[in-house]
Amino acid sequence: MGWDDVDNWLLDEVKIELREHGGTVLDEDTQTITASYDWQLDDSQCEDTACYFRINSTQHSDRVVTSGYFTVAGDDVETTAAEAVDWGMMLS
Repeated sequence: MGWDDVDNWLLDEVKIELREHGGTVLDEDTQTITASYDWQLDDSQCEDTACYFRINSTQHSDRVVTSGYFTVAGDDVETTAAEAVDWGMMLS
């Protein structure tokens, strides 16, 4: 997964969440912003229920970016989220 934050809108540290459609958080991680992140999906994650990523600024809770929904097909899931979805930063 990658994003372009040329104006440093998210600031220096972000919390990245993998969520199911409906908002349930499946996993999360906090990191210094690097504009990319490789996420290894667990077996069966995002197969039956669509998922999306949510990136939150840790310093400004109102600064949030979300990806579109995606699913991962197949019983033998060995794909990173970066392979499953590629999106640019969208501000609203």
